[in-house]
Amino acid sequence: MKRGEIVFILFLILIVIFSEPSSAVIITNLTILDNANGCAPSWSPDGKKVAFGNGFDIWVIDTDNTNLTSLTSNLSSFDWTAAWSPDGKKIAFMSSRSGNFDIWVTDCDGTNTTQLTTGQSDEGYPAFSPDGKKIAFYSGRSKNWDIWVLDIQNGNLTQLTFHPKNDMQPAWSPDGKKIAFASFRGSKIDTDIWVMGSDGSNLTQLTNDPAHEDHPTWSPDGTMIAFRSTRSKNPDIWVMSSDGKNQTQLTTDPAVDECCAWGPDGKIAFGSKRSGRVNVWIAEIDVNETLPLGPSPVSITITSDPPNVDLYVDGRPEGRTPEEVRIIPGTHQIKLVRTGFDDKVIDVEILAGETKNVSVSLTPASKSPRVLSFLAISVMIGLMVVVLFLIMQKKG
Repeated sequence: MKRGEIVFILFLILIVIFSEPSSAVIITNLTILDNANGCAPSWSPDGKKVAFGNGFDIWVIDTDNTNLTSLTSNLSSFDWTAAWSPDGKKIAFMSSRSGNFDIWVTDCDGTNTTQLTTGQSDEGYPAFSPDGKKIAFYSGRSKNWDIWVLDIQNGNLTQLTFHPKNDMQPAWSPDGKKIAFASFRGSKIDTDIWVMGSDGSNLTQLTNDPAHEDHPTWSPDGTMIAFRSTRSKNPDIWVMSSDGKNQTQLTTDPAVDECCAWGPDGKIAFGSKRSGRVNVWIAEIDVNETLPLGPSPVSITITSDPPNVDLYVDGRPEGRTPEEVRIIPGTHQIKLVRTGFDDKVIDVEILAGETKNVSVSLTPASKSPRVLSFLAISVMIGLMVVVLFLIMQKKG
């Protein structure tokens, strides 16, 4: 065997040894539109098509990236947030063509477009119930954004939430018994994911993070919920068990990922700015691998004396104290840095389900003998200059 062949074989062996294991999530680009800036995708019941809004109109595309078709074309309005009916025959969407946003519906070929809600308030984010008889949506008709349900057959409207803070983006569970939604009703000024019975009962908060969590969508078997979160300092898609446990980050691209929809075949469509504009992308969970669901993140609040100190957690900058940080349970390194004080590095252990407050005092930086000598010499020189100045003034 020649020397060059041996080197090549060794090179291949090194690639196999040091290559990273294949990811359990495969991300692919579905649409490439220069003018796309909306998305909010929705799967057809057979999983072969995706409807979405590009910020101006509702579009449909086959999942093999063919047959891109515009269903609406209204130059004077915005059409957005598509929702496919369970029988695959109609698509509901929100549109401003009547002056404010209302819920509209159209056949899947773009014909028979009909307005379903009327009024002076904005209404949007329609979601068909699994039996196709109702549409959940958010509405401002109660002077606040709340979740409402429209009975398609008789036109009756039912208000499900009554909180003084805004509720939005409803999503039905596959069995039709629950509705997940995003709400500002938490203790902080951010959105969290909540779930309730389809009649508005049994309200339960699923996420409780200082970041924004919104756009919930159920897995086909109803055991998991995907959602958008900014807890990683960037909008990404996360997944969790339907009871709020095992919250795990799914996408990690530095671009904005948002408005996700879980399809019937287990794939998740979402909007992303990876291509510059918000286009539709698809996250496919490899059936041969298991998504590594880890423990839910926990909160740790770091305060310092003095305050307003640069904070680093595991080497990652987290702003300045006081600061609340969401981290995975375990042992983490906390580092505090401020000019004029010695750096402080401590290890903190936090358990699953625990919330911890850590207060750290910094020590003023001690001055070295060299610095003290320099200061002493500087003072002596200053005194000599003053004395010489006084002598010259006296002689003058």
